[in-house]
Amino acid sequence: MFSIMKCQIDCEQISILLESIKTCENLKFINLSENPLNYNNCMTDLTQTLTFLEHIELVALNNCNIGTKGFCMILQVLKDKSHMKDLYLANNDIGDSGMKYMDSISSEFSELRSLSLINNNITPIGAELLSNFLKNKSKLQFLRLGSNKIQAIGMKYIITAFSYYDNINHFDVGSNEIGDEGCKRLEKYLLRNKNFTYLNMMKNGISEESIISILKILKKQLIPCKVNLYGNDAKEMNIQKYFDHSITHEEKK
Repeated sequence: MFSIMKCQIDCEQISILLESIKTCENLKFINLSENPLNYNNCMTDLTQTLTFLEHIELVALNNCNIGTKGFCMILQVLKDKSHMKDLYLANNDIGDSGMKYMDSISSEFSELRSLSLINNNITPIGAELLSNFLKNKSKLQFLRLGSNKIQAIGMKYIITAFSYYDNINHFDVGSNEIGDEGCKRLEKYLLRNKNFTYLNMMKNGISEESIISILKILKKQLIPCKVNLYGNDAKEMNIQKYFDHSITHEEKK
């Protein structure tokens, strides 16, 4: 594993380090999160290095300011990596334009297991494009879309993509304005997929009635599930009785 997460070193130093790992053919994991990798600096060096790494499985570039152009450059290289499984790209201002590129390569990344796109200015338009990418990702288990703007209509597209498989067990859709309508979309999927271990629906304007409906479904699962429901329209005292060993509430951070 190659990790220089949160080192705050400059792009010249990062480029030197990237050059040094080009010969590490068996390297599987790269984590450069929270370092400055904006498009005009060392994205070219990073993509060149990734080209040499045939066995790469995990790339983490959270909070690297790569933008849409950097995002497309990274995916252009990684789409040809047959071992690619985990992609973490939170807080990069990728936007709907980045989702359009994902749609164009929807037949790639067949081994994808984890995808994080938290806080990337994805709207319902981007959610529809992303859903096209997700439809054939039958091995996907971990999806984080928190703090975007997908809304109820975007939720419809994402859940439609989920209907092609039942492997999702970690889903973050917190702070997305999905409301009760979006919540009902998720309910239908939960009735079929009883493998959830984590569900984040915080700050979505969801009513107490809809929250309780979700909790009742989760209680019927065969495995425990941790949920985050803070910031919705439900009084904690009214939903507390639904929490036990099978459903736990994620602690406030």
